[in-house]
Amino acid sequence: MKRFNYSKSLAAGFLAITLGLLAWTIFNFSNIASHVDSNIFSLLPKSDRNQIAKEFIERIGKNGEKSLVILVGSNSLETSLAAEKRLRDLIKELPVVSASSENYSEFLAKLTAHRSGLLTSDDIAHLNTESSNFWVERSNALAYALGSSVVPWKDDPFGLLNDWLYKLGKTSKVRPYGDSLVAQGSDRSYVVVPLRVDDSVNSMNSQIHLADSLNIAINSTKDKFPEVEIVKSGVIFFAAATSKSVEKDISLIGLVSGTLALTLILLVFRSLYAVGVVLITVSIAFLYAVLAAYLFFPKIYILTIAFGISLIGMSADYCLYWLTASMGDHKDTFERRRYLLPGMSLALITTALGYLLMIATPFSVLSQMAVFSIVGIVAAWLTVVLLFPFIEGLDFNDSKAVNLIKNLQLLVWGASTKFKVLATIGIIALSFYGLQATKVDDDLRSMASLDGGLVADQLKASSILGIPSPSQFFVITTSSEQETLEKTENLAAKLDKLVADGLITGYQAVTLYVPSIASQKIASQAYASSNKGSASKSLAKEFGIDGTWATNQSRVDPPLTIGDIKDLPIYQKLSYLWFDSESYAGKSSAVLLTGVSSSAAVQALSGVADHEVSWVNKTQEISELFGNYRTLFSYVIAVGYLLTFVVVSIRYRRDAWRALVPPIFATLLTLAILSLLGETISLLSVVAFALLLGVGTDYGIFLLQYPSDRRVLLSISVAALMTLISFGSLAFSSIPALHSFGIALLFGVFLSWLLTIFFAKQASEHA
Repeated sequence: MKRFNYSKSLAAGFLAITLGLLAWTIFNFSNIASHVDSNIFSLLPKSDRNQIAKEFIERIGKNGEKSLVILVGSNSLETSLAAEKRLRDLIKELPVVSASSENYSEFLAKLTAHRSGLLTSDDIAHLNTESSNFWVERSNALAYALGSSVVPWKDDPFGLLNDWLYKLGKTSKVRPYGDSLVAQGSDRSYVVVPLRVDDSVNSMNSQIHLADSLNIAINSTKDKFPEVEIVKSGVIFFAAATSKSVEKDISLIGLVSGTLALTLILLVFRSLYAVGVVLITVSIAFLYAVLAAYLFFPKIYILTIAFGISLIGMSADYCLYWLTASMGDHKDTFERRRYLLPGMSLALITTALGYLLMIATPFSVLSQMAVFSIVGIVAAWLTVVLLFPFIEGLDFNDSKAVNLIKNLQLLVWGASTKFKVLATIGIIALSFYGLQATKVDDDLRSMASLDGGLVADQLKASSILGIPSPSQFFVITTSSEQETLEKTENLAAKLDKLVADGLITGYQAVTLYVPSIASQKIASQAYASSNKGSASKSLAKEFGIDGTWATNQSRVDPPLTIGDIKDLPIYQKLSYLWFDSESYAGKSSAVLLTGVSSSAAVQALSGVADHEVSWVNKTQEISELFGNYRTLFSYVIAVGYLLTFVVVSIRYRRDAWRALVPPIFATLLTLAILSLLGETISLLSVVAFALLLGVGTDYGIFLLQYPSDRRVLLSISVAALMTLISFGSLAFSSIPALHSFGIALLFGVFLSWLLTIFFAKQASEHA
C-alpha cells in the first residue's frame, strides 16, 4: 500500500508539473516562437583562435542583417530610373528605409579643417618638385573649368583636397546621379536602391513577410518594365528562403514519419488506444524538450526543431518496451515496471551518453540538439515509469508480429556454422573497406543548401558594387591608435602591389579616410611648399583676394584623428573597419578585400600576415575546424564505446560484447555503404555515429536483460523501425547537414538491429 501511495504521489506530481508547463507554454507560445532562429549557419563552431576577428564578424554580421540592396538595370538609364521610382512607390509602406540619405556635409567640413594632411602621393610629389608657375596654371585651370568641384575653388584653389576625395571615391563603384545612385555593370547601368530593415522586423515571421512583400514589389516592377533586370542582395532574402525550406522539411518529413510511425503501432498492436498512448508520450517528450531549449539557450535554432522530428522514434522506444511487454502478460503493472526498469534505465543511460558526446562539440546548435533530445527522452522515460502503471487498458493480446520476428531470429540461429563464419568474415572485410574507402568533406559550403538564384544575385551585386568579402580580411591590432593606423598603411602598400599584379581588385581600409599622423605630417610638410605659397600670393593678387587668404593656403592644420569623426554619421559606416575590441585593450583595424578569386591570391595574401597583422580566411578556417573536430570526435566515440563497455560489463560480464559489437560493425558497414553510394563523410555523419553508440547498444542490452522473453525481440524491432522512420526521414532533408546525419543513421540503425540479432545469445546458450 505504501508503494502504491508513493508511486501515486510521484505520478501526480509529474502529471501536475506537465499540465502546468503545458498551460504556461500555451499562454507564452508567441514569445517562445519569437525565439526561433532561422539561421542555417548556426552550425558554425565557436572558435577561440582569433577573438578579435570573431568580434569583427559579429559586428559586420549584425550590420548586414539589417541591410539589403536592390539593383535596377537596363540598357537605358532613363528606363532604370523610371523602374526605380515604380519600385520605391511600391515599397514605401513597408518597414524599410532608404540607406542612401546620409549627409556627408559634416564630414566634408571636418576634412576642410585638416586639409593640409590629406594629400595624395602624386600631389605630395608635385608639391616637392614643381615650380610656382605650375601651381598658378593649375589653379587657373580649375578656376575657369566648367562644372563644379566637391570643395569650392576658394577653399581648395589647387584641387588638393578634391584629388584626395576623388581617390577616396574610387573605392566605391557607386556614383550619385541626381537624387539616385548609379553603378555601371559590364553591359548596362544599374540604379542602386540601398535599404535598411526597420528594427520592428525582429521575428522570423516578420522577416518572411517583408521578404515576400519585397519580392511582390520586385515582380510587379518587372511586369511593368519587362526590359529591366532586378538584382537583389541581403541577408533577409536568404533567411526567409532558408526558413521556408526548413519549415517545408519539418512539415513534410514530420507528417510522413509521424504517419508511418503511428501506422506501424496500429499494425503491431491493432489498437487506436495504443496509438493514443504513444502520441501522448511523444507529445510530453516534445513539450519538455522545447521548453529546455527555450530556457537554457538564448534562442531556439530551427535546425533543432527539424532535428526534433527524430525525437518521435526515440521517445516512443520506452513506451513500446512497455506495450510489447504487456502482450499476453498478466503481471501487476507495478511488477511489470519492476521487471522493465533495469533494462530501460540502462538503455536511458547509454542513449543519453550518445547525446552527451554531442555536447562536447564546439557547435552551439549541436549542444542544443543534445539537451533537447536528452530532456525529451528523460521525459518519455518518466512518463512510462511514473504514469503507465496507472493507465488502464494497457494490456494487449499476442501479435502475429511476435512470431514473425521470432522466426527471423530462429532463422539466423538455425544457419550453419559455415554460413556464420563466412558472414562474419564478410562483415569484417566490408568494415575494413569502409575504413579505407571513406571520402570526407569538411567544406563549410557543403553544410547548407542556399537558393541558387539568390546566390547568383548576391555574387552579381557584389561584383557590380565592389562589395568586399566578409569572410576574407586582415585584422591589425596594436597597443595604440597611431601604431595600428601605421601598420594598416604598411599593409595597404603591400596590397597595392597585389592590385597592380591583378591578384585582387581592391580593398577597404580606415586609413583611406583617416591617415596616420605620421603620414599626415609628411603631407603637411609638402603642403607648406614655398613654391605653392608663392603661387597663392600671385593668385590673391590676380583675383583681388585678401592677403590673409594666401597665408591660409600654406597653413599647417592639426592632423585628423579617429576621435575627430566619432560623432559624425560616417563613423557608423566605418565602424566595421575600426573598433575597440572587448577582449583586448588596444586598437584594432580591419582591411576588407575585393576580387579575391584564386588560390594564388589567397596564398599571396596569407604571406603578407605577421604577428600583428592577422590574415583571416573564415571559410577555410571553419572548414579546417570541421576536419579537426571530425577527427577528434572519432576518438571521443572510441572512448565512449570503452566507457559503455565498462558500464555494461559490470552487469553482463562476458556477454557485454554482444551489446557493443553490433553498433561498432554497423558504423563501419555504414561507412562502406555510403562510400559505394558516393556519399561523403562530414562532421555530422560522425555525430550520427556517436548517437548510434547509444541507440544500437540499447538493442543488445534488452536482449541480454531479458534473454527468455520472446516479446523483447519484437520490442527492439519495433523500436528500431520507429527510429529508422524518424531519423531516416532526415536523409531526405534538403539541408545537407541534416541529410548527412539522417542517412548515416538510416543505415546505421538498421544494421545495428540486424547485427544485434546475428550476435545474440542463442537459446541453448542461455540454458
